[in-house]
Amino acid sequence: MAPIISSSHALIRRMAEVTKPTDPNTLIIEAWAQGFMVGSILIMLCTTVANYRRRVLLHKLILLEVVIHSQSSLITS
Repeated sequence: MAPIISSSHALIRRMAEVTKPTDPNTLIIEAWAQGFMVGSILIMLCTTVANYRRRVLLHKLILLEVVIHSQSSLITS
């Protein structure tokens, strides 16, 4: 059997490896990627609102999910 690594140790190790980019070209790519992410969430929100029906539970859940994801992506930017 493989050894079991505690999840907190693996999480700390993974978080220590992540660094912010300092190269200007990398920063430009990161900014474009964030812009595409926000744009795609706005398109999903518009599509959901356009197809929204009041009494369909699935539409309410999809709309809730898109709103939560849009808040999450705006906070992390």
